[in-house]
Amino acid sequence: MNDPHPERLLGKVVVVTGAARGQGAAEAEALTREGARVIATEAPGCRRLDDTRQQDRAELPAELRESYGHEHGLVNNAGITWRARLGDVRPEDMARVHTVNVTGPLLGMQHLAPLMPPGSSVVNVGSSAALTARCPVACTTSKWALRGLSKAAALELGPRGIRVNKVHPGYIETEMTASAAHGGVKSVSDALREGAP
Repeated sequence: MNDPHPERLLGKVVVVTGAARGQGAAEAEALTREGARVIATEAPGCRRLDDTRQQDRAELPAELRESYGHEHGLVNNAGITWRARLGDVRPEDMARVHTVNVTGPLLGMQHLAPLMPPGSSVVNVGSSAALTARCPVACTTSKWALRGLSKAAALELGPRGIRVNKVHPGYIETEMTASAAHGGVKSVSDALREGAP
């Protein structure tokens, strides 16, 4: 089907984190097709960015301001998982997953929102695990936290004309999901319904 607005993002500058592969690469490609100038972090040949380092996050706005003057969109896509269940997950694993999945988007919004004019948009990429639950405790709780962060950010940035949305994709075949054990993508409610331990 032909897109009636093939270049509706022409002239817009959009940052996509975690764009080396999987969802992030697909998002960057789709935005580019729409005419956006995409700053794809972690992608080969593009800007390297440690989503958890304040210094990396602080340097990016200065580069964007110098090169483009402003920025119109941020897709907080970067994320990690950890498969440990309730009885096995360690506090340090929880902290590491939450640092990438929650603190990373927080830093992105803190540092890039000042460059965004009215009409700009932030999209935080979560998971359907934020709507129910999945057995990997660290990832599930981080996605619920990102959901709350997105709501709070929408309240703060909305008066400036900046939209903040969170998307909850279901199962998508990527390298991350490929590492799940058989049935690892099922929700807790599905597992219980099927009599799984």
